Amino acid sequence: MNPYNSTTRTVSRLDEHTVLLKYMDHTLVELEDVKNNYRLLDLFTKKLPIKKLVVLGMNTDFSIDARAYIHDESQHHKHKIMAEAIVFNSLSQQHMLEDFVNQVPRIFPIQLFDSLEAATEWIKIQPATAFLQSA
Repeated sequence: MNPYNSTTRTVSRLDEHTVLLKYMDHTLVELEDVKNNYRLLDLFTKKLPIKKLVVLGMNTDFSIDARAYIHDESQHHKHKIMAEAIVFNSLSQQHMLEDFVNQVPRIFPIQLFDSLEAATEWIKIQPATAFLQSA
């Protein structure tokens, strides 16, 4: 079993520069889950800059505390992300993500998708080497 997996999500490598973070269906992601995600991503990637592909499960939601923490931590981790693709499965997830993306200033490209295939294609073509040289 992958030690980075939990009851709320799995973590794996899509390729050399990309981490796939996939949330389970019918999951409420709490503050502790999010804190663990950031710690585990640092361990998983050895704190090197990465591209992230995040897939929300059906009816996956984030608690208010978890959302606030993600908002704050995303500013601390912005130099560790080269690009981020997020796959949503419902209109409510799409609205939640659009609000989040519009509220948090980014220095990397971020894109929302309703298809894993489209998100995977997009994240794969995002450059990695230019960011790594400046990091």
